[in-house]
Amino acid sequence: YMDQSITHRACAGLNGMTLGGHVITVIQATPDAQGE
Repeated sequence: YMDQSITHRACAGLNGMTLGGHVITVIQATPDAQGE
């Protein structure tokens, strides 16, 4: 989201939602984090 202050609330609202018969998991990505 352009307004980063709502990202956490948006992820929390979407997390656990049923979509197409499946429960989705939503987490906030950190684009500059180092992968393992």
